[in-house]
Amino acid sequence: MSLQLIRATVRIRPQLVSIRAFQTTRNPWSKNSMKESLEDINLKVGKAAAEGIEKTEDASKKVSEKTSDAFKQFEQKFNINEGIDKMKDKSKKLKDDIMSKGQEMKDNTMSKGKEMKEDLKDKTDDAMAKGKDMKQDAMVKGKEMKDEAKWKGQQMTNEAKLKGKEMEKETKAKVDNLKENVEGKTK
Repeated sequence: MSLQLIRATVRIRPQLVSIRAFQTTRNPWSKNSMKESLEDINLKVGKAAAEGIEKTEDASKKVSEKTSDAFKQFEQKFNINEGIDKMKDKSKKLKDDIMSKGQEMKDNTMSKGKEMKEDLKDKTDDAMAKGKDMKQDAMVKGKEMKDEAKWKGQQMTNEAKLKGKEMEKETKAKVDNLKENVEGKTK
């Protein structure tokens, strides 16, 4: 099984447009392909973790800003300083909870990425082992077929030699018989 990739290069110049296309074939079970797949997975896991952290930080920042705005509005409307400390504590707790959840999401994403990487490595190793086994089996089968063909060839050669000797004897007997007939007629 192979994947076909087509690469195209487009060049545009005044009054000239050229397009070149290249087609390549690569084996998806090669070591380089597997290495590229593992690198792609690592990159995707890293990107997902970074996005999770960014989203968590953005959410935390927005909550802090909105809480701060709400405090200011509350103070301005009611001119009351009571409960501000409680609200700040709740805000801090909420922020800490959000950060904690973000860290959990990051850890879960990283562990799943590692599991996927290990699973892919195991599958790659299995495929490589099966490939080696198939190659070895093919080599053994090829040798057996070669030996059998050699034996059959030798057998056919021997049979041909025997037939040749039999034909030689028959021909010699016919020649001798013809000689006798010719000598008998000449006497």
